[in-house]
Order: sequence, then structure tokens, then C-alpha cells
Amino acid sequence: MDTSLSAIMIRLYNKQLFKILLFVPVIYGLNSWATPLISLADQPYPASALVSKPVTSPFSLRVLHQGMVSQVQIALDYGVKDNNHGLADDTLMHEAARLLMSYPEKYDYWEVVNLAITQSLLEIYPQLDYVTLQLEILPSDRIHYRRASTVTRWPQGDVNESWRFEVQELPIQGRTLTAAIDYSYTDAAIYPDYLDICRQLIEYLNAPLTKNMPLEQLEHTLGQHLLHHYSGAIADISIRLD
Repeated sequence: MDTSLSAIMIRLYNKQLFKILLFVPVIYGLNSWATPLISLADQPYPASALVSKPVTSPFSLRVLHQGMVSQVQIALDYGVKDNNHGLADDTLMHEAARLLMSYPEKYDYWEVVNLAITQSLLEIYPQLDYVTLQLEILPSDRIHYRRASTVTRWPQGDVNESWRFEVQELPIQGRTLTAAIDYSYTDAAIYPDYLDICRQLIEYLNAPLTKNMPLEQLEHTLGQHLLHHYSGAIADISIRLD
């Protein structure tokens, strides 16, 4: 996110021009489908510097974005520098919600939205040692896929990004399967459209060479195919077929 966009978002927040419609909190953490937030073991900086507990109670917002209203669950994990007092969980969560509701570019990819919000959180709260934000977009009448963007940022400039989506009732060789696809992005990736990835997936799984192939082999060969096809954008990929 560039500096000018960040400044606009912060000014909108300070003027309190936007109201947030909060829905019932999910008390027991993310749905079982959702990919867990990045663990401390995945962080490139020492765990000793992380003194805040993860947030485990995401809540839902109805967000107008990309020309439709979507139900979005947000969840956070964060740490603060060891010479700073910790932030209250609800403070950071509500700030993330404000930034999401007031995000000005209404047709950006969700990945871009997530990058912008995490950058703004680091700018607004300099005591943060890292922040991880997960935006889980629930299925709707227009888009039936469940998907989630997860971004972790550090003040030093490092960024980890991943995307996940799930497709149910895929028509594969005369049967139907559910596919869950997780992938992380390369640095400065041009984001592939996950709907295009879904089309690639369906075409590949219905090709003659995959007929009678065991699911485990299908998962592996499909993953290799997608990695090759999106070699400039996707760093690694995991596929589960049921």
C-alpha cells in the first residue's frame, strides 16, 4: 500500500465517517475449514520478541466490495515489541474492521485489500512487532466458493501472503469431488484469478490421462501442473481432494 492511500484511510478513520455493522462474534475461533493463522514457528524473527497472545475470536462483517455484498470473517494474530505495552485484542480487531469497511478501492482483489490493511495497522500501531490478518469470504449466491486471504507483515518490510479456496461438487470423470486449494505467493506476484485456477483444475482433472488415477496421485500431479502454469505467481501449493 502506498503512503497516500494509507494517509487517506487514516484520515477517514479519524473523521469517523464510517460506521461498522458488527455481527455475532464467533466465540470459538475460525471455522474448521479455515487455514490456521501463521504460527510463531513460521516467523522470521525471534519468538522472544512476541509478547502478545493471538486473537482467537474473529467476527463477521457485511462488506460491499467488488460490486456485491459479502460476509467476511476477520481474524488477527499479532505481537508487540518487548519494550511496549500490549494492545487490547478488541482495539486492533476493531481498527482492522474500520479499515476494511472504509477501504476506498472497491474493486481491488481481496489480497490487495489485506496488504493495505496490514500496512496501515503497522503504521497506526508502531509498537507492533508483526501482524497477521485473515479475511475469510463466505460463499454467496453469486460466488459459491469459500476463500480466504492471509497476510503477515513485519515492520522490517517482510511480507508473507497466502490464499485458499474450496470448491464443492466438482464434476470429475463421472463423479463429484470437493477440492481445497492452498497456495502462497511469490514476492511481488501478479495475483492469478482463483476462478481461472479453478477452470485449470477442472480441465486437468477431466483430461483422459487422469482417468482412474488415485486421489493422492491426482493431488500431486495437479499441484505440479498448477505450479508450472503459475510459476511467476505461486511459490508453493497444496491440494486436497475428497
